[in-house]
Amino acid sequence: MPSLRYLLLLLTPGSAPLALAQDADQLPQIAGGFDTIFQERRYPKLAKMAGIEGTVVVQFVVTEEGTVEDAEVTRGLDGGLSEEALRVVRGLTFEPGLKDGAPTKVQLTLPIQFRLPDDEQDGDPDR
Repeated sequence: MPSLRYLLLLLTPGSAPLALAQDADQLPQIAGGFDTIFQERRYPKLAKMAGIEGTVVVQFVVTEEGTVEDAEVTRGLDGGLSEEALRVVRGLTFEPGLKDGAPTKVQLTLPIQFRLPDDEQDGDPDR
């Protein structure tokens, strides 16, 4: 079994991701780019009604085929935000990471921020 490679992604809306990695020549790339996370993320109604905001941290493995496995929340929030972060991550596909030119498993830690808009009149009650 190939060893896992580790990667930490720090990602906030409107910013470029910061990636820190050990032992991977080429990092996995999200199909469709990082904006895919923000486009797919939905704000759960319960969390919105309760005014819950914050960051959910999800750890997972990107396989040699670019699929997500072993996704788990390492720091969660109530109101359905942890479940939503898992749903988004499990739906992602990647260009796999490379080591010495060959696809390899890479473990990722991805913080996903949930912030309510200043005004709730954004035109999409589910975002």
